[in-house]
Amino acid sequence: MRESLNLLAGMEGNVEKDVVTDFGSYGLAQPLRKYVLKNSSTNAAATTNQVIAELDVGGRRDGFIFARGPESTVYAVEPTYLDRLPTAAWQLRDRRVWSFTTNQVARLTIRHRGNTLQLARGTSGDWKMEAGSGILNNTQAIEETVHRVGELRAAVWVDRGEGKRQLYGFAEGNDKLVFELKGGDKPQILSVEFGDRAQSNYPYALASIDGQVWIFEFPLQLYLQVAQRLLAPVAPRAKE
Repeated sequence: MRESLNLLAGMEGNVEKDVVTDFGSYGLAQPLRKYVLKNSSTNAAATTNQVIAELDVGGRRDGFIFARGPESTVYAVEPTYLDRLPTAAWQLRDRRVWSFTTNQVARLTIRHRGNTLQLARGTSGDWKMEAGSGILNNTQAIEETVHRVGELRAAVWVDRGEGKRQLYGFAEGNDKLVFELKGGDKPQILSVEFGDRAQSNYPYALASIDGQVWIFEFPLQLYLQVAQRLLAPVAPRAKE
């Protein structure tokens, strides 16, 4: 919620037309979305909710989205702003995907470009391959990246449901990370899959949260670390 309010407060756009009488050509006669911010004030008679800001969101053209406030001016706004605003109440849930420490991780399975690698974590934070031929170039980088993924937060919630996979480019064989966590009689398995890129250029990701499939935009900077340190192919050993 705080991030959505910050986006609304800092939103900027170019004036498309200063005085508009026909909003239909901009998709604003019946806006696709409307955001209304209110505050509460109390007087001697009752508590009332006063509107302090409004935003109507309309159609797209030439890479911009048309929007307007309560006045008659139409603005062309970058999708970077508006596409990150929630369109449903469930998108306002906490962005935390999961939380675990590297000390909890017993094993990491990496699927990348059709290849699967399994890495085991030692008690001192060292990582070793469990099978196959190869060497690990930088175990400290692996440890740091796993630590960051362990505190994964979605950039924005996108969709829910197993049946929505194809809409966002999730297919058999896509890149995937599977974490096996220690604890109790049965290890806990957490996984994140990667799909297509969103308009923001953030990759779509999919994870199971509280027994339900959630699709979200994976933070870009973290993804670049994941791609470089975890998804990149392991260097092969020289043949003897």
